[in-house]
Amino acid sequence: MITLTGSVKLRSRRARGPTWSEKDLRAAVAAINEGRMNTKAAARRYRIPRTSLRHHVTTGTFVIGSGKKPVLTKTQEKQLVEKIKNLSSIGFPLTPKFIRKYAFDFCIENNIKNKFNISTGLAGFTWYQGFVARNPEIQPVKQ
Repeated sequence: MITLTGSVKLRSRRARGPTWSEKDLRAAVAAINEGRMNTKAAARRYRIPRTSLRHHVTTGTFVIGSGKKPVLTKTQEKQLVEKIKNLSSIGFPLTPKFIRKYAFDFCIENNIKNKFNISTGLAGFTWYQGFVARNPEIQPVKQ
């Protein structure tokens, strides 16, 4: 904990995502599968949450990840970027609302499961911000 003054205390932020390596995960799963340790002991020794370790033991996967799955795959996002760039080249203004609307329509046309707002017919603003950050070749104009 960081103390600024005697009465105000600030807490440091907890790290997001896994704090263990794939090497540790593989070693822990191997120890459990070989019977050298139980799940609780391996979780404590390798500093991996027990539930996460149990998941990796039962599924046999070693992919470490956290957070939501993206709405579009990389291929689908490239297709969307190309379509937006084509529309921009023929004169459509790339406003945030236009990009959000087009992304929503793209998902509907391609039967892509999403959690976009059906009543407004727009992709979310947070999704839009990430999309523009991931694709710097798209330069939207102000609304």
